[in-house]
Amino acid sequence: MTTDKAAERSASRKRRTENKEHRINTILKAARDVFFAKGYVRATMDEIAAGAGVSKPVVYSHFRSKDALFFSLILPVIDTLESELRTLQSRIASGEICDGEALIRGYFRAAKACYDISPDSFRILMFFQLGGLIGDMKPEIRDRLNQAGGRNFIIAREIFAEATAKGWIRETPVHDLIDVLWGATIGIMQLQDAKLNESRRSEYKTASFRLAEELMLDALVIKSGANI
Repeated sequence: MTTDKAAERSASRKRRTENKEHRINTILKAARDVFFAKGYVRATMDEIAAGAGVSKPVVYSHFRSKDALFFSLILPVIDTLESELRTLQSRIASGEICDGEALIRGYFRAAKACYDISPDSFRILMFFQLGGLIGDMKPEIRDRLNQAGGRNFIIAREIFAEATAKGWIRETPVHDLIDVLWGATIGIMQLQDAKLNESRRSEYKTASFRLAEELMLDALVIKSGANI
């Protein structure tokens, strides 16, 4: 009997956990839809609650503010980029990546992975950054967002500074270089997302990324034995 009761309690805890996760995911999906449709400033917690099919107090039981909900929504995108960049850094340290071409291709794959994990969340993050809306957030959340995003720029700069020191790529101001690379990444994604032919959007994006890679390879990579 004791074993049966323990099993029941375990099953009950599992159901509660699954229900909670489902509720959170439903709220996040509704938030993505509302933020994308109305923008950060005009979006309301009432609309997000309605979209999720729950009451507003239920939303607040999981996310204490619109800022916190937004942060939870886009943090996986930022975390994915950090993970991809750290993997790139590890591959350099281990010798798996040992030239500029592999580095550039690895960087573009890392950047694209951010989009692939959640295209809607990525679009919202880009709209938020480009729209200069970060100043509308509470300072605590704004600082956390800046810190998370700032880490990625620091890691990327370290990677390309090391590549320059190793003689893999041409000497270029590393801060400017990372801005150009990231700008190219988000520019391609935003432009191709705006294409009217939705069925070929992925095809356009893949082709554009390949071209961007080739252009960066030609511009940056030092060929073996080349004079610069």
